Amino acid sequence: MEHIKLILVSKERIRDELFKIFSSDRAYESLYTLDKARILEIIFPEVKRMRNIGQGPYHHLDVWQHTLETVKELEIIFKNLKDKEILRYLDTAISSERRRRSLLKFAALLHDIGKPQTMKRQKGKTTFHGHERMGLKIAEGIAKRLKLSNDEVSLLRKIVLWHLRPGYLADSSSPTPRAKFRYFRDTGEEALSTLLLSLADQRSTKGPLTTLKARKQHERVIAMLIKEYLYKDKVVKSKRLLDGYEVMKEFNLKPSFLVGELLSLLDELQGIGKVKNRAQALCALAKYIKKR
Repeated sequence: MEHIKLILVSKERIRDELFKIFSSDRAYESLYTLDKARILEIIFPEVKRMRNIGQGPYHHLDVWQHTLETVKELEIIFKNLKDKEILRYLDTAISSERRRRSLLKFAALLHDIGKPQTMKRQKGKTTFHGHERMGLKIAEGIAKRLKLSNDEVSLLRKIVLWHLRPGYLADSSSPTPRAKFRYFRDTGEEALSTLLLSLADQRSTKGPLTTLKARKQHERVIAMLIKEYLYKDKVVKSKRLLDGYEVMKEFNLKPSFLVGELLSLLDELQGIGKVKNRAQALCALAKYIKKR
């Protein structure tokens, strides 16, 4: 009977009650209790498909239990944070009274929601290729169902879509300037959110193939990227060496996608210090056009 009553409650009321949970310091405990009572899967029917899906030797928990564990680890990270800039970032209001901290916990709950639909068994291994893109679509649908604002939907989309990228960067002890530039470009204002989620995600992954060496490297790289993000926020972005009109004039181009590609390439080359003046910019763009 109580479950039937819950179905009749407005989406706005459910959203507001959920975010009261996310805004507390004990969201994991509340979510665990709701899950045990099978209430969460009434609010999010997608949860049912996440249960009892094993993830291979890098994980020690199924998809759903790992998801809850990620929320738990994220709250531990929040409790141990001392940096005022990061705390201010997390306390930023995204819409109404809902703050980035709460939305990041929601993103943690949704980050692997695309795994059931993308699960495959290949040569004795379980894979979830593309689960972040599938998860993006599902998360977007859930966010709209709860009538979140466009800014909140955009935040969730970015975090769910790019949540694997920090882990890929951490595969190398020293990611390239280009790889870091592209990460910060793609994640934008949610670069730091995604890094914090990646920490929680990694700490929730304790299967037999997850080595101490890999874990420490992941922590080091994430810490380095967090420092770079905080530093980049203080640096005044240099002016683009060529604008769209100048690119079209120099290379006799009409307005097109190619012009956008060239400007994006120029931003990247300037950002990583490969191009420092107009002549270098023209030379680099000419080479790109020739190759293309």
